[in-house]
Amino acid sequence: MNKKFSKSHLIFMSLGNIIGSGLFLGSSTVLSLAGPAAILAYLLGGFIMALEVDLRRYPFRCACPVLLYS
Repeated sequence: MNKKFSKSHLIFMSLGNIIGSGLFLGSSTVLSLAGPAAILAYLLGGFIMALEVDLRRYPFRCACPVLLYS
């Protein structure tokens, strides 16, 4: 297996880091205005995204458990 990064991999990783740090710095305004409610909103959003990823990996496990055993 080839374990080297290509030029496009490095470009996309750097773009992701730039966007992520911009979102992190931009969230300070939200936190200062909303207070503790913003932290709860971030936790709820993270939980929903975790469910989304889990449902995409196992699409019928939660939605229709009967289909697992048929």
